[in-house]
Amino acid sequence: MNTRVKEHVQGLQFDTKPIRGLLKVELFDAKTKELIQKVEKENMVTNAIKNMLQAYAATNQMGNIMPLAYAGLGGLMMFDEELTADADNIAFPADAHLVGYALQEVNIDNTMKGSKNTVESSLQLGENGRSRTVWDFGTSQANGTIKSLALTKNANPFRLLNNSVVAQPCFFSGSSRQHYYQNKVLAYEDGYAYIIHNISSSSERSGTYGDYTYTRTYTMQINRTYCPMKNYKVGDSATSDLNTPNEVYQTLSWTQVAHNTDPAFNETSCVQVDFENDYSAYIVWTPGNSTGNGDIYITKITRDNLQWSAENCVITTLTGVQFCNDYQKVVDGHVMAVSYDRRSFYKINLNNLQDVRQITLPEGYYVNSNHWFRSALKGGLLFFGTYAYRTSATQTTTYYRNAILYPDYTIVLDGADADGSWYLDSVNLPFEDGYAFCHNPNGNSQYLYGRFLSNYLGTIANLQTPVVKNASQTLKVTYSLIDA
Repeated sequence: MNTRVKEHVQGLQFDTKPIRGLLKVELFDAKTKELIQKVEKENMVTNAIKNMLQAYAATNQMGNIMPLAYAGLGGLMMFDEELTADADNIAFPADAHLVGYALQEVNIDNTMKGSKNTVESSLQLGENGRSRTVWDFGTSQANGTIKSLALTKNANPFRLLNNSVVAQPCFFSGSSRQHYYQNKVLAYEDGYAYIIHNISSSSERSGTYGDYTYTRTYTMQINRTYCPMKNYKVGDSATSDLNTPNEVYQTLSWTQVAHNTDPAFNETSCVQVDFENDYSAYIVWTPGNSTGNGDIYITKITRDNLQWSAENCVITTLTGVQFCNDYQKVVDGHVMAVSYDRRSFYKINLNNLQDVRQITLPEGYYVNSNHWFRSALKGGLLFFGTYAYRTSATQTTTYYRNAILYPDYTIVLDGADADGSWYLDSVNLPFEDGYAFCHNPNGNSQYLYGRFLSNYLGTIANLQTPVVKNASQTLKVTYSLIDA
């Protein structure tokens, strides 16, 4: 568990009882019901649950993962590559694509998702307790190569974060609503969160008509808020008394220069944090251009201990690139920028902005609007929302699916359309054990949230012989958890 979180819950120590994980995977011919392949093995239970127990107990939210058989380890994920067999490997993998998943429910139309077999599943409580969860995958579901499986939280792995709040550290009383978008944590040390609180600007023009130079000066306020994790005692209830007033900690300024056109970006910008490298922060904005060459505006904010400095904004023109008008994400040293038609991403190397690769979505799908529908994770993963139009005889309806963009440019869509848009909370500052500060996508929200990523690896099982499933076959996965 991350020391910056652990030190605040040190009074809550758990000697978790050992759990054994037993796995059985069976592949059948759909017509004849003949067993084609069977794999059985005992597999590793990771430290994910131990980490979750510590933090959830500290905020009186144990119900989010208990009982383990239904909640904390009630979900299943299957991948096309092996997972590193390490008990501390609990993060959603960046080098193994999700092939299928299942939760504690029956599924009909999702091609990624299996169904819980309630008849064959069982739970035995008490001494020597054990659970058996059985999931069935039909001919249209989870087709592909399966090399590893993992139990996880009973939560859709495409919906990035668990909705349960672990901490509500920051309340911005008196700030205008437009600035709620800017509430990004730059650092969390010794119980203090250092947060972007306000960005404003002013502009000066020099020169003559037809040859003007615009110099825009931006000012960023960084506030410090004391928001420690609380040591709850027996009988306590989780409260919102973690909210404390802010104090101005530091003010930064930088400039942006352009000719003939004032280069201002929207001051309700979301600052992105390149957390894979040196915790530098970036403001990346692209004005929209439907044709020709695209401009990208990048301001880098560097950190030295608990002091920040801002470089002047650089405006770079990229040949033949058509950007949408939006704020973009920084992922593992690259900008992930959305194209004007929202049919693709541009992956742009921050160390060489002319190094651009275009990644196109599956046919018929578009990147969902606005930056808060996209969230970057460690390892170079980008979770994002998509939409598609479906036309019937009488009307055209917009449907939505969440998706994952992997570092190798693979895009995996969830397996069913939804009739409502799912927000993805924007991950701001993650820690090594999966805890992260996040910003609610609702622009009027006054809070920053501390949460755990829901799609952790709770168990790890690598198959010696991969299971390759196609549309003529069905799959049955049986996972047993036994108190050792």
